[in-house]
Amino acid sequence: MKLFLKKSLFFLLIGTLLVFLFFPINYIYNKRVEKLTLGGNISTLICGDSHLGCALDDKIIPNSINTCIGGECYYYTYYKLKKILHNNNNLKYISLGLSFHNFTENRDNRIYKTEEIKNMFPKYFLILENRKKLDLLMKNPTGLLKSIPSILKDAIITFLKPNKYANYPFWGIFSDNKNTDLSDENIKAAINRHYYNNNFDLLQGFSALQLEYLLKIIDLCSKKNLRLYLINTPVSNEYFSKIPEKFINHYYNIVKKLKFTKNVKILDYHKYQLPQNCYRDADHLNSNGAKIFSEKIVSEINDF
Repeated sequence: MKLFLKKSLFFLLIGTLLVFLFFPINYIYNKRVEKLTLGGNISTLICGDSHLGCALDDKIIPNSINTCIGGECYYYTYYKLKKILHNNNNLKYISLGLSFHNFTENRDNRIYKTEEIKNMFPKYFLILENRKKLDLLMKNPTGLLKSIPSILKDAIITFLKPNKYANYPFWGIFSDNKNTDLSDENIKAAINRHYYNNNFDLLQGFSALQLEYLLKIIDLCSKKNLRLYLINTPVSNEYFSKIPEKFINHYYNIVKKLKFTKNVKILDYHKYQLPQNCYRDADHLNSNGAKIFSEKIVSEINDF
């Protein structure tokens, strides 16, 4: 009984300490982020998950910067964009990935599934609106509470570095990778991860949350008078042939509704033919493919 009381008191003290640390750290963190600028020459922001992170080389696209992070869902992208746009009026263009896998419930797991959020929450949690922080606490208290030590640790490490975007965990980079792996095992793993539950036993559902936050991103860009490019990047023929038809149909139903949205241009290049040595894996380009694709996208931006 005494041991139980000691452990309970210990965890209560730790919890109280974390809570008291959280509020000032949250305030300072956001004030620092809101002071950041990209520099006067940056006009194009590339954001989203690993598809654009691997496909668009910001050394090739003029005046651009790639901020993509693998697994980033539109929920996180929206709040990341709000912070960046707070103090960067020089931006003119936003490039965002729009692929078939972006509307599966797998994306929601990055927010609500305890076992999957440990690599995502610490990156983005502090830049969310306070009411969203509370909302996540209500919906996934276990996942959030388990993440608090990592959130605070990452914040303190950031405070010890120069105040630059690159030193924040929500900031990604272009993935410069020259490898190629189009093995059957690799393709099967990607299809299973994106579209199925329980190892091909059950198809995933659709994510209403992804669509909601995509529309919020579109609205945000419209209010800021930014041109938004929604880009479906090239994937291998083998990968595309295995995507369940319901997700392809759902994707194009969404595209149809967005097609004539003001300041939005949809670039569907999933069938863009590239040699096999241009693919990192089933659904990502490597640096060879990124060079060719980035040069193609430059011409599209100039035509918008």
